[in-house]
This record gives sequence, structure tokens and C-alpha cells, in this order.
Amino acid sequence: MYLRLLLLTALVLAIGCSDRVIVNPDNRTMLGTWVPDEKNSTVPPEVSLKRVTLILREDGTFEAQGFPKEISFGRQARVSGHWTLKHEDGGWSLALPWETAAMSILDGARLINKGNDLLIQFGIGDPDENTRLLLRKQPTQ
Repeated sequence: MYLRLLLLTALVLAIGCSDRVIVNPDNRTMLGTWVPDEKNSTVPPEVSLKRVTLILREDGTFEAQGFPKEISFGRQARVSGHWTLKHEDGGWSLALPWETAAMSILDGARLINKGNDLLIQFGIGDPDENTRLLLRKQPTQ
């Protein structure tokens, strides 16, 4: 009995410490222009983030531009398609299939919490290296 309680406590602590978004975000929360969060991204200094933008529209379409070649949108400078939220592996992610003819390995991005902020996280390269591009929603003006 004591072992079960200990395992349950460890599981609750592990889930509570996770940065993964586990509550279904409202689609309206996602709408807008997302830009790099350079403070929290772990991309190498030689990777330029100056032109990176991801625009999520109310009609379910998106436009992505300026992403580094390490995050594959078929190595294209600009792509568009339809975005959706999907629940997988106990958390929420952003699916970004695009309609530009190309081959790519990108299947989407994780949604994470950083303090009180919602961020979109793209992995780059070897997952063991923990290289991440984080996007933060631009404030509306």
C-alpha cells in the first residue's frame, strides 16, 4: 500500500511539473501572429530568427514564413495551410499541414506553458540535444 501511494505521489508531481499544455486551449487563444521568443529558445546563435512568423487565422488557415531550414517546411521560405489543435501523448499540440507541394518531416509543434504564457515549441534536430524554437504570441495592438 505504501509503495502504491509513493508511486501515485511521484506521478502527480511529474505531471504537475510538466510544461506540456494538458487542458484543451480555446482556438481563439491561438489566433494571431506568433514570433520567436528569443529569451527561451535554444537555437544555435548562427540560426537567424529575424524573419520567423506564424500567423494563425480564425478561418483555420495559417501562414508560416522565415523558419530556419532546420525546421522543415519542405525547405520553403513561406508555406500556408490549415491548422488544428490535436490531443496526443497527454498534451496538446498544433498540427500544421500545408498545401504547398513539398516533402517535409514536420508534423506540428507542442504547446507548452512557461509561467503564465502559452508558447508554441518546435524541436530542431536531435531530440536529445533539446534544441527548441519557441514562439510567443505578439500582443494585439
